[in-house]
Amino acid sequence: MDRLSMYYPTRMIKQIGMIGEGNFCQVQKVEQVGPEGDERVAAMKACHVSNELKGTQAGRMASIEILHEARILAGFSNYTFITMFYGICFDEPIPKLIMELCPYGSVESYVTNKEVTITTAEKILIAHDIACGMQHLEECFCVHRDLAARNCLISAKGIVKVADFGLSRQARELESEKLRFNEFKARKFFLYIKGLKYE
Repeated sequence: MDRLSMYYPTRMIKQIGMIGEGNFCQVQKVEQVGPEGDERVAAMKACHVSNELKGTQAGRMASIEILHEARILAGFSNYTFITMFYGICFDEPIPKLIMELCPYGSVESYVTNKEVTITTAEKILIAHDIACGMQHLEECFCVHRDLAARNCLISAKGIVKVADFGLSRQARELESEKLRFNEFKARKFFLYIKGLKYE
């Protein structure tokens, strides 16, 4: 993927309506003008109240988290079972992610819909698609850390795709976190032993 083609000014994005929202972010349906002037419908993920966060520590942390998720998404080589990453809006205080729109919602909403009868074959296909998505994450040394039915979306072609990589980490990042945690435990244990020495 051409790195320059992943950056979109806000003027190239037209908001259509809200898809859903969580504690920290909201997802909107948008029309996006592609790098060659073609239009497509997409999903845009943005933090709440972006303007109010401008210049604050919370705003900086939100920007870091959004950029981290963008880096994770851009690192995949196969988007068959993972939500396609289109790009990022970078001309506002807090960046916004532009991703593939999965119009049929989450697996959670689908399987809990009492008006829908799910066959055994469909359940197997859902499990297959999720497993394939997670296999690609493993191949890319990525750990999702929040896999759930609510974070698996059904695409326009009926393929279930793993989504929401806000908590995801590369294996090397987790190893670094583990080393820092072990160092913290060792320091805490040393201080405890030192305290006993003077009692």
